[in-house]
Amino acid sequence: MTAFTAEQIEQTAAEILEDVGPTLELADLQVVVPRVMEIVERVSEMTDKEKHETALNLTRYVLEHTDTPWLPDAASDPLFLKFADLVVIPVIAKAAKGGYAINTDKNA
Repeated sequence: MTAFTAEQIEQTAAEILEDVGPTLELADLQVVVPRVMEIVERVSEMTDKEKHETALNLTRYVLEHTDTPWLPDAASDPLFLKFADLVVIPVIAKAAKGGYAINTDKNA
């Protein structure tokens, strides 16, 4: 399977938009991106690159269909998308694969 089609992006993102509402703050990315990654990770036929691309496209769709209350969308959306692309999506993807040793101290 390849990355989601535009129709799949729209259908999937609609569910996320219901939870987020009409406005989006930077902190909402902590809700949106993990939700996006959960959806993408369920599609095991995708390569890691396709999963990243799909997660980014879903996040982009959510950003385009919400408003940032304290900045114009033209300023905030590219910033939020870049943050998701370079930081949030890779961290969640690595964590999903057990890439971080969290709570591994047997003496704790």
